[in-house]
Amino acid sequence: RRRGAMAVIAGAVFLVSIVTAAVLPNRYEAWTTLLVEPQSISKGLIEPTLAESELEGRLHLMTMQILSRGRLSRIITELDLYPEESNEMTREEVISLMRSHIRVEPVVPELAVAGRRGQADFEINTFRLFFRSESADIASAVANRLANDFIEEHLKERVQISGDTSEFIGAELERLSTRIAEVEGQIAAVKDANPGRLPEDLDTNQ
Repeated sequence: RRRGAMAVIAGAVFLVSIVTAAVLPNRYEAWTTLLVEPQSISKGLIEPTLAESELEGRLHLMTMQILSRGRLSRIITELDLYPEESNEMTREEVISLMRSHIRVEPVVPELAVAGRRGQADFEINTFRLFFRSESADIASAVANRLANDFIEEHLKERVQISGDTSEFIGAELERLSTRIAEVEGQIAAVKDANPGRLPEDLDTNQ
């Protein structure tokens, strides 16, 4: 008995959905996965300069560097982002708008979660960087640019860490060489002061 009313309501809902979908702007989101490997160096040679427990803090620091005002301002200028907003808003407001379209999420391995139920002490060294835009091309371009900036920052840090490690190893080698020379000098002095009374002279003396 109510088929007519149901058909009218269903048709109205369908039309409203179509109009809403047509009026609302498209939203595209591009993302990239980034892996930061902790410094791998033999503990028998030297204590690593970057412990795994410090990795999350460094990720946070590098993320803040990537999302800094200068970096985002340069990307906005080079990729010509937010042209309409730039005419009505200050530069700081445009940068804040861009930050609101960026999202960083840690990637927690499923095996780690399954193996450590109820614990939250596992290390996170992988995360996803998202960027949302009304243009698919812009979303992809900005996501790639942010990822490249992150990689560039990461490589600079690893080069600096490697340089510091090389300097430390060189200093240790020099210190050990000096110590070995001192011990050899002491051994020679003992031998000179005790001719014929050294352990290696026992067979000859007998």
